[in-house]
Amino acid sequence: MKKDKVLTKVGRNIRAQRLQAGLTQEDLDDHGVSVKHYQKIESGTTNTTIKMLYKIAKAFKCKASDLLP
Repeated sequence: MKKDKVLTKVGRNIRAQRLQAGLTQEDLDDHGVSVKHYQKIESGTTNTTIKMLYKIAKAFKCKASDLLP
Protein backbone atom coordinates (compact mmCIF):
# COMPACT_ATOMS: atom_id res chain seq x y z
CA MET A 1 0.00 0.00 0.00
CA LYS A 2 1.39 3.38 -1.05
CA LYS A 3 1.26 6.04 1.66
CA ASP A 4 -0.50 9.29 0.91
CA LYS A 5 1.81 12.30 1.41
CA VAL A 6 -0.87 14.41 3.08
CA LEU A 7 -1.78 11.64 5.52
CA THR A 8 1.90 11.14 6.31
CA LYS A 9 2.32 14.87 7.03
CA VAL A 10 -0.79 14.92 9.21
CA GLY A 11 0.49 11.87 11.08
CA ARG A 12 3.86 13.55 11.69
CA ASN A 13 2.16 16.71 12.95
CA ILE A 14 -0.08 14.71 15.26
CA ARG A 15 2.88 12.75 16.64
CA ALA A 16 4.83 15.96 17.26
CA GLN A 17 1.86 17.50 19.10
CA ARG A 18 1.40 14.33 21.17
CA LEU A 19 5.04 14.32 22.22
CA GLN A 20 4.88 18.04 22.99
CA ALA A 21 1.83 17.36 25.19
CA GLY A 22 3.78 14.63 26.99
CA LEU A 23 1.25 11.92 26.15
CA THR A 24 1.61 8.33 25.03
CA GLN A 25 -0.51 6.74 22.33
CA GLU A 26 -2.27 4.79 25.07
CA ASP A 27 -3.27 8.05 26.80
CA LEU A 28 -5.53 8.85 23.84
CA ASP A 29 -7.81 5.97 24.85
CA ASP A 30 -8.96 8.13 27.79
CA HIS A 31 -10.15 10.69 25.23
CA GLY A 32 -12.25 8.30 23.15
CA VAL A 33 -9.59 7.44 20.57
CA SER A 34 -8.71 3.75 20.32
CA VAL A 35 -5.00 3.02 20.35
CA LYS A 36 -5.19 0.89 17.21
CA HIS A 37 -6.98 3.60 15.21
CA TYR A 38 -4.72 6.32 16.59
CA GLN A 39 -1.61 4.37 15.56
CA LYS A 40 -2.93 4.17 12.00
CA ILE A 41 -3.57 7.92 11.94
CA GLU A 42 -0.14 8.74 13.32
CA SER A 43 1.59 6.40 10.88
CA GLY A 44 -0.30 7.97 7.96
CA THR A 45 -1.91 4.72 6.86
CA THR A 46 -5.54 5.76 7.36
CA ASN A 47 -7.68 8.79 6.79
CA THR A 48 -9.64 10.16 9.72
CA THR A 49 -12.66 12.34 10.37
CA ILE A 50 -12.86 15.95 11.41
CA LYS A 51 -14.57 14.80 14.60
CA MET A 52 -11.59 12.57 15.42
CA LEU A 53 -9.14 15.42 14.74
CA TYR A 54 -11.06 17.55 17.22
CA LYS A 55 -10.92 14.78 19.85
CA ILE A 56 -7.18 14.47 19.35
CA ALA A 57 -6.67 18.24 19.47
CA LYS A 58 -8.69 18.45 22.69
CA ALA A 59 -6.50 15.76 24.25
CA PHE A 60 -3.38 17.69 23.21
CA LYS A 61 -4.86 21.05 24.29
CA CYS A 62 -4.26 22.56 20.87
CA LYS A 63 -6.33 23.65 17.87
CA ALA A 64 -7.35 21.09 15.26
CA SER A 65 -5.65 23.28 12.67
CA ASP A 66 -2.34 22.70 14.49
CA LEU A 67 -2.56 19.05 13.42
CA LEU A 68 -2.84 19.83 9.72
CA PRO A 69 0.07 20.52 7.34
